[in-house]
Amino acid sequence: MKFFLQTAVLFIILAASTLAVRAQFAQSVVIVFDPPFPVPGQSVTAQALLSGVEPSTATFRWMLNEKVVAAASGKGKETLTFQLGAAPRTTIDVVVTTPGGVELSSTKALTPRGATIVWWTDTSVPVWFLGKAIPSTASNVTVLAVPGPGFGEKPETLLYSWNVNVEPQPGVSGIGRNRFTLKTSQVEDVIHQVTVRISNANQTIAQEAAALIPTRAAELLVYALPATGGTDASGTLSVFGGNAGETYDFIAVPFFFRPDQLKNLKYVWRVNDKAIEGDFTDPDILTLKTAPGGTSQNTIGVDATGLAPNLQRASAFFTANFQ
Repeated sequence: MKFFLQTAVLFIILAASTLAVRAQFAQSVVIVFDPPFPVPGQSVTAQALLSGVEPSTATFRWMLNEKVVAAASGKGKETLTFQLGAAPRTTIDVVVTTPGGVELSSTKALTPRGATIVWWTDTSVPVWFLGKAIPSTASNVTVLAVPGPGFGEKPETLLYSWNVNVEPQPGVSGIGRNRFTLKTSQVEDVIHQVTVRISNANQTIAQEAAALIPTRAAELLVYALPATGGTDASGTLSVFGGNAGETYDFIAVPFFFRPDQLKNLKYVWRVNDKAIEGDFTDPDILTLKTAPGGTSQNTIGVDATGLAPNLQRASAFFTANFQ
């Protein structure tokens, strides 16, 4: 009987301790935002959601970016309303004191997701190329503004104000005008700075975004064509080695040419500075038949030239060694 009573007492003590632990863990606080994805300039309400505690009996201490907001703190004050600034990160803290003297705390940060600018161009890249087509001289670039969350309106109802290189672009700005076509400079290596301000009709919410759009020269790269077909895209040629007496094929691949230039390109191949004459079914391909025996080092080059006006041209060279 004595063993049973000790066991019973132990069970009661353990059960009471478990209930106390459960009660302690049942008291918690988390912060939620309304709206959940605000934008700079928008009014935001932070609410402390309590578990196991009646909000009207608890005392709240709110902090905005580590500074106490006295006006929003006090007994039963479970919300904090503030205007979101332009800072990349805004931190909200709340410390809740329960009637029993237990302190509960929660921290949550807002990182506003603003607008973004995406762009693309129609300059040439091969189908197997995994990178992005880059604008070349006098090419067309489509620029699109994507509003961030928080407006609560369709993109076509918003006002878009565009600038290119700090110059306002009223001709492409206005309500619903979220895209336009940019004609790049005729000078190589120029960077165009494009900015946009997106706002709602009453100007209470606004977002800004910027993008740097480069302009580069068209390029010509040479690749080996394997006997099995296709293009060896593992690397462009600067040096090529092969066996004398065999035949090799090389292809010149144009990058970043404008569409009007690409369809009119004229190729001229040179071997040791001597132009290869004749009509070719595939002028971008050179078939090189090497002589058997001996060692041969050759410089192979190719030029690709478009049509005026604003013609584009590019060249490539590599060394071919045959033994």
